[in-house]
Amino acid sequence: YAASGTVALHGNVFQANNASSDDGGALHIDGATVNSNSDSFTSNSALNGRGGAIFDSSGSLTIESGSFSSNSATSGGGIHNLIATVGISDTT
Repeated sequence: YAASGTVALHGNVFQANNASSDDGGALHIDGATVNSNSDSFTSNSALNGRGGAIFDSSGSLTIESGSFSSNSATSGGGIHNLIATVGISDTT
């Protein structure tokens, strides 16, 4: 959960995380700036919420050279964005 400040992620593997009753299986962003580079998001879930891998309600999210596979949620299996600024490049 990132509510403020800046978070830099590089080369991480987010796998099989679960937000069982909330949003964002691996990451829940609410006002922070998150920069993700070469991170992998696989088999994360928010079965009763939004954003299987990432839920971004506000703030800023930049993803570069990442990968998303087999993430699930009621809405937005990979990423669910409400009113945040999101930039994605070279990501599968």
